[in-house]
Amino acid sequence: MDRQISMSEKGLSTKLKELASYADIVEAKALYTTFKSNVAWVDALNSAVRPILAYSFFGLYSVIKYFELKMVIKLADYRIIIDTLWNMEDQAIFSCIIGFYFGQRAMGRLARSK
Repeated sequence: MDRQISMSEKGLSTKLKELASYADIVEAKALYTTFKSNVAWVDALNSAVRPILAYSFFGLYSVIKYFELKMVIKLADYRIIIDTLWNMEDQAIFSCIIGFYFGQRAMGRLARSK
């Protein structure tokens, strides 16, 4: 009887994992279907907004860092240059971006497993 209970619990655990995976798939499909308007140029513009904003902010960040480098390069001490160009704020921005792109799904799975 104990073995049957154990096997039943394992089966339920597997079924719950399957349902969680299925829920992820359904959620992703629902998110992407909201972007369809069946007008080609509207759909193209809608799908380009996030990449255009991301590339624009990256370009702005690069320009700012370039001018910052031009100002600091006169100091000639590489430690000061590195500390100026790669400071705590830059590290925070970088970690937020990496965490958003790569950690979102992992954290979602971690939260569901608890």
